[in-house]
Amino acid sequence: MWNLIKAQKYQLKRDNGIVYIYLIAVAMVVFTIVDILDSYSMKELSGSYMGLCMGEIDFVVLGILVVLLTARISGWDYTDKTINYELMSGHSRSAVYWSRVMVSMIYYMVSCILIIAIPLLIFSALNGWGIRADMGGMLLRYGLALFPLFRLMCECILLTVLMRNCYLVMVIGFTVYQFSWVFATMAELFIEFEFTTQLASMNVLRLICLEKSHFEYINGEDVIVYKTSMEPDFLVGTIVVSLAVGIGCLLAGYLYFKKCDMD
Repeated sequence: MWNLIKAQKYQLKRDNGIVYIYLIAVAMVVFTIVDILDSYSMKELSGSYMGLCMGEIDFVVLGILVVLLTARISGWDYTDKTINYELMSGHSRSAVYWSRVMVSMIYYMVSCILIIAIPLLIFSALNGWGIRADMGGMLLRYGLALFPLFRLMCECILLTVLMRNCYLVMVIGFTVYQFSWVFATMAELFIEFEFTTQLASMNVLRLICLEKSHFEYINGEDVIVYKTSMEPDFLVGTIVVSLAVGIGCLLAGYLYFKKCDMD
């Protein structure tokens, strides 16, 4: 399996599709930062304030990275029959499947961490962390967001195995990710229920887009400070539900891949 992982990493370094995905994500982040700089002075933008301003675009960009990268990594080889050649070369179906899972996981984790961390590090270095939100609580929320994103990755892998078409998975995966939270938010207006960990998209949104705030009198002025603390059931639920659904999807995908006929 290690040889398959190295082969995939070598192939992905030369894949223009991966380059385009990263260009889209970086461009969205850069344009958002430029727009924020038009609205605020540079001195106002501490690391914590930038994190708050970037919450909504991070939600979109993280979805793009996870869905598109996972679909490309786990599904592109169905197009050019690379998977067939690997099986004919003596590699087990287990190695072929789990090697793609591992590569997808590496790419999703590294990409998501970088897209979140770089703006925070830059503006924290320039203006400090600031007082808008507690650093430990905010970093914990970003760390927890990796769990529902892991769940999203696993769901995309299952879809890819079933459909064998990376482009179809990209469209379906990103559409569901983007619009499921809209329907959930609308549903909350009519029913007495708050979506938290039931949907991966809502889980990510609840974690990185802070809503609860209060005024504090600091240095002679009233400042809006955002609450980063979480209810224990939400914290535990994020981890447990994400791992349970994610691992379930991976096992279901593996069982199907192990028995299905390769065209």
